[in-house]
Amino acid sequence: MSLIGGELAYIFSKNCEVVLMITFMITLFVPLLSILGVILFKLNIVAILSVNNQILFDGLILTVFIVIMGYNNIFYSQ
Repeated sequence: MSLIGGELAYIFSKNCEVVLMITFMITLFVPLLSILGVILFKLNIVAILSVNNQILFDGLILTVFIVIMGYNNIFYSQ
């Protein structure tokens, strides 16, 4: 396994500009694909449901907790 990783690292180090160009082109293709999917495919219209407040606020509390734990140097925070 380390032989494959070493070979890939050698190839990518020699062709750094090519790899970065390909990566950049792929990152441009993903939003284009998303826009084409929205334009080409029509979905069925569904009824708008009411918001489940318990799920919404639990998700917000979890998000705040994760951000606080991530930015502070609390023991075992990772």
